[in-house]
Amino acid sequence: MNNWKNTLRIEDGELMADIEISLLQKHNTIPLRFADADELTLEAEAAIEALLRRLPSLENTIEEAAYQFYTELSEYRLKHNYQVDMPFASDNKALLPFYHLLKIFLPDEIEEGRFGLAFSCDWEEEHGFGLQFRDWQIVEVGGYAQAFEFD
Repeated sequence: MNNWKNTLRIEDGELMADIEISLLQKHNTIPLRFADADELTLEAEAAIEALLRRLPSLENTIEEAAYQFYTELSEYRLKHNYQVDMPFASDNKALLPFYHLLKIFLPDEIEEGRFGLAFSCDWEEEHGFGLQFRDWQIVEVGGYAQAFEFD
C-alpha cells in the first residue's frame, strides 16, 4: 500500500510528498510536488489516488513519447552537426535504461488526469525530458521544464 500521505511536508516553501511507484520497469520512491499549495485538499488527494491507479496504464504512451523525443533530438543534432554523445536505442524498449523518472508535478488548479512527469535522460543531460498530461493525454513534450510549466 502506498502511504504517500505520511510523507507530506513543506520543502523549499512547497508542499511535497513521496510516492512509491513501479513504472518503466523500475520501482522507485518519487517526489510529488504540489504547485502553490501549503495543505492537502480533498480534491488533490483524489487526483493523486487516481494518478497512482492510472499511471501504470500510461506506460506505453510514456515510452512512445520518450522515444519520439529522443529520435527527433537525435535527427536535429545530426542535421545541424552537433557532436554530442547519445546512447543508441533502436526502439522504445531499448531506450528504457537511458531515462529515469525524477519528479511528478501537480498544477495550481488540481484536476484528475492533469500532471507532469520530469525525467533525467542520458541523451539530453542538461535539459532532461518532461511530459505534461491533461485528461490523461500528453499535451506537452520537451525538456524537464515541460513537466511543471502549466498554462
